[in-house]
Amino acid sequence: MSFWRNLQRVLKNPWDKHSSIGEKRLADAYQRVFETQSASDEDREIVLADLAEYTGFYKITAPGDLELLQFANGQRAVFARIFQYLRMSDADLKRLEEAALHEAQVHYDEDI
Repeated sequence: MSFWRNLQRVLKNPWDKHSSIGEKRLADAYQRVFETQSASDEDREIVLADLAEYTGFYKITAPGDLELLQFANGQRAVFARIFQYLRMSDADLKRLEEAALHEAQVHYDEDI
């Protein structure tokens, strides 16, 4: 099984994600996906993995602060809205989930 591409896997160097190189690659992918018809499969995978991780779509929000919980649910709802229009195989859905969780783990490791 191949991996769903995310920015970490495409850039190879995990430290590049937050550099100008990473920001440019991410911006280019978003622009090609949403502004042109020339998006590659890699661009689409990077954008979806980034959105899934950023919105916390696959994360569980611990109970506690009601406002935080509502905010987290709102973020997930945005990704769910995009997600509902996609046609993806079960294998692609699993690969996307793994890519988003991989991105989240890298962010967690950077914050430690």
